[in-house]
Amino acid sequence: MNKPVLPNDEPLAVVRRGGTVESVHRGRVAYCDPTGELLEFIGDPEGYIHARSAAKPFQALPLILSGAADSFGLTDEEISVACASHNGEARHLAVVRSLLEKAGLTENDLQNGAHPPFYPPAAAELARSGEVPQAIHGNCSGKHAGMLAVCVHEGYDTRTYRSPDHPLQIRILKTLAETCGIAESAVSVSGDNCGVPTFALPL
Repeated sequence: MNKPVLPNDEPLAVVRRGGTVESVHRGRVAYCDPTGELLEFIGDPEGYIHARSAAKPFQALPLILSGAADSFGLTDEEISVACASHNGEARHLAVVRSLLEKAGLTENDLQNGAHPPFYPPAAAELARSGEVPQAIHGNCSGKHAGMLAVCVHEGYDTRTYRSPDHPLQIRILKTLAETCGIAESAVSVSGDNCGVPTFALPL
């Protein structure tokens, strides 16, 4: 399948300093109605984009559709943290740990890598304590906790859950394609910074 290497991006915003244009920011916009009908667009609406963190709600769908969320009695907060990035604040870490505990897991099962919390006061507090950032502090730890919960519920291997050929990742790809109304073969799969597959698809 031919995928454009350089989609037709258009100027979207201009930054001026005094009377001079300092920089121009290019991109693409597509505006659709609830049925998916394309109403307006700027640039190439069929050009591929990486969904990155915008894919997290799709990646969390198996948590709901498998029955894992109901089986483990997950709260709205626990489901929310599985659907989004978090700032590494104490309340976020507590929710991720609670989700893991309900699935019979600990933060040692997380494989999303470590970085300081995105929330500056939380990062400063961690640094003052002398504690080294752990996977739990990573903004994707909620997503990974949700993925691990599905693995426990379905009997999948929890050690290899990040692999593109893992049953969970295959299921996520299928769910994403079905939800977006495109063929699985039309989704381009590559690696995200947190170690799981990320997806590129037409804007």
